[in-house]
Amino acid sequence: MTDRAAAVVHPAVLQFASALAALPSPGADLADSLLTIDETRLALRVSRATVVRAIAAGELPVVQLRRTFRVPAAFIRTVIATAERGKSVVVEEYSKQWIAEHGIPVGDAA
Repeated sequence: MTDRAAAVVHPAVLQFASALAALPSPGADLADSLLTIDETRLALRVSRATVVRAIAAGELPVVQLRRTFRVPAAFIRTVIATAERGKSVVVEEYSKQWIAEHGIPVGDAA
């Protein structure tokens, strides 16, 4: 047997894989079907500020409780799945369609 060097994986890749694995499946508990801002940013690989600005602009569907925002995991899964099928996804436009279909209002983070 030969010794093989251990593969070096960039920490961001591990974080992304962890966030993606943490996305709940369609039959998961209701509490697991809402993502925090940090979970959303990791899944979409954008900054926290980008997610916060998108929420403030009404460009992401959210569930708001006081000053806390949660993004439906089903929306994020759908965006990722659509992109993986080779379609371009403009989240701001896609969320309008998704909100109309699912009846989830957008937040106002102001």
